[in-house]
Amino acid sequence: MIGRIIGPGGEIAANLRRTTRCGLHVRKEVNRQDDTQIVEVSGNAQQLKEGVNRVLELLRVDTDKDYTPRMPPHATTFFDVLPEMVGYVLGARGVTVKAIKEKTKTQIQISGVT
Repeated sequence: MIGRIIGPGGEIAANLRRTTRCGLHVRKEVNRQDDTQIVEVSGNAQQLKEGVNRVLELLRVDTDKDYTPRMPPHATTFFDVLPEMVGYVLGARGVTVKAIKEKTKTQIQISGVT
């Protein structure tokens, strides 16, 4: 599956970087439990949106229209937040982050907060 993102000689990844202007990095380490690799997409909000959507499109490509590829049960996205903005993400007593978690059915972990 990762070959669909990288392409021969890295051609597909290079094209994705060029057209979406996002950063793209495929980690070499393979998760032995589910045979997955981490794909990191970086950039501003618009670049992230375009980059992530393009990666998802590449993973869904198949000649059989009724075929649904085996997708990992989860995906992880990392965001860098300025220290002075962390409070806005969390909200008073964690209300904002709890609401985001409930609405999106996601897990959110915040690390490096002092």
